[in-house]
Parts: sequence; structure tokens; C-alpha cells
Amino acid sequence: MSGLVKTGGADFSYYASPTVINQFEPVRAELVKVLSQELGSSDLPSSAKELATFTASLQQFQEDILGINSASQASFARLPAKLFKDISIQSPLFNILKAAYQYRQLNNWRKWDLTSPSRRDRYLDMLKFIYSDLESNHIYTSPKIYLSSSLPSATVHSLKDMVAKLKGK
Repeated sequence: MSGLVKTGGADFSYYASPTVINQFEPVRAELVKVLSQELGSSDLPSSAKELATFTASLQQFQEDILGINSASQASFARLPAKLFKDISIQSPLFNILKAAYQYRQLNNWRKWDLTSPSRRDRYLDMLKFIYSDLESNHIYTSPKIYLSSSLPSATVHSLKDMVAKLKGK
């Protein structure tokens, strides 16, 4: 199960299930190991439940701020849902969580509050940091969009602007 409902937002009950929380335990242990080596931080994920809750909250934040029904115009695309499916230390999700915790440490944040409107821009910057990390590790590449030559030039221009805004190629 992907943990997503049809709205594009997170299914919090999926991430709260004991089975899913148990899947996050090896991820938490490896994150603690890697982040303590890299950052020497004491502000590390304390439980598998914390990681599961953060993962759901990050997906919901993306839907609320960058989704099709968001109140504002999206400045870039959401992280693809497929990156959240595999809960293991070899998965894109591991790299997403690692980058998020690195960003949190670099910015001296004590806790996550993805629902805070005053921190919205900071969390969008964190998502950009995650995108950059995924791209530099060759885990994610921006989609390449091809436009038919039969499209009217006004449509092509409009679509090119939209693709550029959403970081496509």
C-alpha cells in the first residue's frame, strides 16, 4: 500500500499502523547512524513512529501547498508519490528523510511543524533542498516534456512556461 488516498494527501491511519511503524525501525536506526556521523547531532529521530508521522505530514504538506487544490499557485511540483512507497534503507524515502533531517539540523530547528503558516516558506525551501539532494544522488530527475509540433504556438509558449516553472525539461 502506498499510504496515499485519492486526494493526493497522506493517509495518516496507514502511517499510524503498527505494521508500517515497524517498517520504519531499520530506517530510523540507519538514519541515526548516518546523521550522527555526518552531523554529530543529538537531534535525531527518536522513534519509528516519529519518522512515520513526519513522512505522512510531509506528504500532506505537499498536497496542501503544492497540490491541485492548494490556495496558492504552486512554485514547483510535489515529490512524486512513488518515492514514498518503499520503506527501507535503500529507498528514495530514506534519502528524503536524511535530507530533511540534515536541513533541520543546518537550520537549527528543534521540531517539525508542517502545519504552521508562518514556517511555510522555510518548509518549501526544505523541499527544494530535498529535490537537490535527490537529483545530486541520481535518485530523481526532472521530467522531460515533449510538445507536438502540431500545437498552436500560443499553447506551446504557455506550456513551456508551465514546464519551466515546475522544473521540467
